[in-house]
Amino acid sequence: MGLTTTTETETPTAIAPVAAVPALPTVTTTTAPASTTTPAPTTTTAAPTTEPVAAVVEIPTTTEYIPLPEPEPVYIPEPVYTPEPVYTPEPVYTAPAPLAAVPPVVTYANCDAVRAAGAAPIYAGEPGYSLKLDRDKDGIGCDT
Repeated sequence: MGLTTTTETETPTAIAPVAAVPALPTVTTTTAPASTTTPAPTTTTAAPTTEPVAAVVEIPTTTEYIPLPEPEPVYIPEPVYTPEPVYTPEPVYTAPAPLAAVPPVVTYANCDAVRAAGAAPIYAGEPGYSLKLDRDKDGIGCDT
């Protein structure tokens, strides 16, 4: 019965990244060499004791800020001064003044007609005066 010693080599074990998770450090598990003093040559391998690592995945909750393009400048003309309208009342209709009474045109055929009308003596400027009624041309007709 001989004494046999068996040593195991290191077995690297890595966990692959899940989804789009940034690379995590690789976990390496090593087991200590096992030695036995049994009469029969046996090899014992210890199972690696690794627990799965929970991946932390950050899901973006907002979208990237993209500013809107600056608007084109809009031309706004300066206000034009317009004065307040001046109140002008409606014109009031005024009836025209009545026409002056036109004296009737009076003509006398002779001094007898002037005396018959009661207008003798007749003076220059009075209706019906005429030079044919004034013999002496002094401005008084039918005076005799």
